[in-house]
Amino acid sequence: MKKTSIILCALATGFFTGCSDDDEAVKPQVTVVDINFKAAASEGYILLNGQHATAVSSDNWCRLKQDGDTIFVTVEDNTDIEGRNAIVTITYADGTQKQIPINQQGGFFRVEATEGLHATDSINAVSLSVTSAFEYTVNISSDWVSYEKNEEGITFTFKKNLSGFPRHTSVNIDCEKMNKQFTTSLYQYSVDDLMGEWTAHFINSRNQPTTCNVTLDRNTNGTISVTGMPENLVLKAQQTDEHSFAFKMGEDLGFFQDSYKIYLNGISSDGTIYSFDTEKRKISYTSSLKCTPEGYECNFTADSTFTDGIEMDGVVVTAYDQAGNKQGTVEAFRQLQLKR
Repeated sequence: MKKTSIILCALATGFFTGCSDDDEAVKPQVTVVDINFKAAASEGYILLNGQHATAVSSDNWCRLKQDGDTIFVTVEDNTDIEGRNAIVTITYADGTQKQIPINQQGGFFRVEATEGLHATDSINAVSLSVTSAFEYTVNISSDWVSYEKNEEGITFTFKKNLSGFPRHTSVNIDCEKMNKQFTTSLYQYSVDDLMGEWTAHFINSRNQPTTCNVTLDRNTNGTISVTGMPENLVLKAQQTDEHSFAFKMGEDLGFFQDSYKIYLNGISSDGTIYSFDTEKRKISYTSSLKCTPEGYECNFTADSTFTDGIEMDGVVVTAYDQAGNKQGTVEAFRQLQLKR
């Protein structure tokens, strides 16, 4: 009897296990293609693999169209910066349902921050980084610059500048779908194009706004002289790159009144003078060309603060006797600008 009972139990167990397998519903299988969408309007699809079913979307921006056992999924442009999600619910003939998540990235339009792009005759192409989820347009106001869009952004190509002067144009970049615009300047010049007549504007050693006509000249040793300053001073500058020149602390300016050695020092906005022989940082006061409605202007900024953290506001010409003792200020040039 014990043996029979074991056999019956085994048969019973096998019987009920078999019934459970037969009754279990077969889970529907689908094939999903391209349903993780970028921000721009696009299309993917879901294959039902021969099974009869219907589908609905949880959101209006995600539209469905069924053709046989293929469900086409179309999403609209997403111009919000946030991504979004929808659910496609597939219902089979037996009432079984399957939910498929639909994901779409948020929109974006980003342009590299810049106050202007600069080219010379030796570098006739410059690039601007642009990333966008949507198409954008580029408009340039001059015919001496062309452009080409690529994966990294925009490459601008300049025709050779034979004028001997700086030239400037503006470029407008517009992403209509994101309702965003970006405008920047394109410059083409070299330091030699900056030589010639300018009007200098600065605050002098008596804290007075001062204006005078000056001339920039290239010297045979490559330095740049600025003549026409008060006290018949001749300031000397060094070219720093293809577009800029700088006044450097400690620059030897020669003699003043045939008696005193004069050097360039730094000065802060409150008039404190930082001498090259005591200040550890040899700061440069560097030019930057800008086009305004009134014309071109060269503004100057320091490439560092003084050692104590105070910002440099300009340069000052200081006189020393033959023994190297400081004798006083000849003239200061705070907030220096050159305009023409």
